[in-house]
Amino acid sequence: GDEKTALLYQEMGVPGTVEEIVARFMEILHHAYANDVPLKSGVAAYLRKCKAEGKRLCVLTGSPHLLTDVCLQRNGLWELFDHVWSVEDYGMSKGETIIYDTVTERLGCDKADIRFYDDNLSACTTAVKAGWYTVAVNDGQNEELTQQLRDVAHDYVADFADWV
Repeated sequence: GDEKTALLYQEMGVPGTVEEIVARFMEILHHAYANDVPLKSGVAAYLRKCKAEGKRLCVLTGSPHLLTDVCLQRNGLWELFDHVWSVEDYGMSKGETIIYDTVTERLGCDKADIRFYDDNLSACTTAVKAGWYTVAVNDGQNEELTQQLRDVAHDYVADFADWV
């Protein structure tokens, strides 16, 4: 991940240690998530609707808490979630089925009770393999990737505004 990117940057002449380069990335990303990264269209209203319907909402993200938490807080969504988990909490990726089994166990529910929304093909594919009902999310992907997401997932959301 970040270390490999930093090594590539070093090879391209960016000064600093891998740790220093990663720290600069994280500082830039933190600023963006704390100030600029927008929500997908309709997602805030959809989440509020789900919460009002009594659904338990949780986050499982590949992003670190440093980024996710400030973005959710800035957008007024933090309080909607029962849990906000990053893969860093588990020491594994969303590309490994064991993370979905571990989260299911932590939630104390059946896999059939879970609806997983993600815009990443690898995460959607793995969640389906793990037995989670998976909804692929449009993130402006190209047509080929969009079709792959539609093919692997149980459902697809192009715009959350259509789901409110």
